[in-house]
Amino acid sequence: MNNIDLRVDGLDYSGWTKATIARSIDAVCASFSLTLTEQRDVDVNSAHQQVRAGQACELRLNNTLVLSGVVDDAMPSYDARQHTITVRGRSKARNLVDCGRPAQQWRNQNLLQLAKVLAAPFDIDVRSDTDVGAAFERPAIEPGQTSFEFLEKMARQRGVRFISDPDGTLVITGVGTKLAPDVLQLGGNIRSASGNFSMRARFHSVTVLGQRIGTDWAHSAASAQNKGVAIDASIDVLRTHYIVSESAADSSDCKTRAQWRLNTAFGRSQALTYTVYGWEHSGGLWEPNTLVQVHDKWMGFDGEQLLIASLRFLLDDEGLRTELQLMKPEAFELLPLPDKAKIDAKGPAKWN
Repeated sequence: MNNIDLRVDGLDYSGWTKATIARSIDAVCASFSLTLTEQRDVDVNSAHQQVRAGQACELRLNNTLVLSGVVDDAMPSYDARQHTITVRGRSKARNLVDCGRPAQQWRNQNLLQLAKVLAAPFDIDVRSDTDVGAAFERPAIEPGQTSFEFLEKMARQRGVRFISDPDGTLVITGVGTKLAPDVLQLGGNIRSASGNFSMRARFHSVTVLGQRIGTDWAHSAASAQNKGVAIDASIDVLRTHYIVSESAADSSDCKTRAQWRLNTAFGRSQALTYTVYGWEHSGGLWEPNTLVQVHDKWMGFDGEQLLIASLRFLLDDEGLRTELQLMKPEAFELLPLPDKAKIDAKGPAKWN
């Protein structure tokens, strides 16, 4: 089954000959690129006449909604033999990503409250499926900063992130706990695989330096003493890293930010990309922020649960397939790092 339906102004366009649909934990907007190429004497479903940039749209794969958003680009073309229409778009959150704002400041607002205020003008619903943490004392948008740049900065201080649901809702979330019903099996459903095992971003210690708001009792040096430190005992002590917080942050905020940076580097240091047949597992479409069990001893994993950090649904001359990027769950959550003794006992991954 490989049905791709793009609905624009109540009309469904199908028959696409090439498609890339991307969803990721790291990108608040899901995106798509669809292409339809036909001979000159064949009606291309009038897509070149009806689809216009800026129109609201819904994209479905196998009758399942995967994206609600806006057409960014509509690109018709033709030559002596054929005519083509390529349509690209993103989730509703595109407006938060693209649009700059004037300076603005609030008092004692938490992340969910801030997100609702900034998303409301664009008719974007906001919800949270995780603890958003304490309120910020005086959060402020700088002139020209986009709404999402500001929200992402605030989210880093709370160790959470934003993603978009298929219906366009902006969601504050942590690492997913849902397990895909199918495993990824070497010699089974895996079509191809590649790995990237890197130590470039790993550090023994990460120190985040922050400032708290000055008061009548705390000024100058006294207001700049907040810091938080996180340690990865498995890394050489000489490898240290410092981050200066972009805004006011108490010691707890700095500690959270430091641990998040350390965990993210650990999780991303072991990245795998798997290509599987089709777009679906036995329970439906593959989804980002979902755990999947991996049985691939050649890559060094034997039954471990990894997180789907991003995916691409693909259709082209190579056929129908899904490209899954997997990482350790620690890349996206404030989880304790494995201690050095356990890492040494397990040993490095083997590739033969």
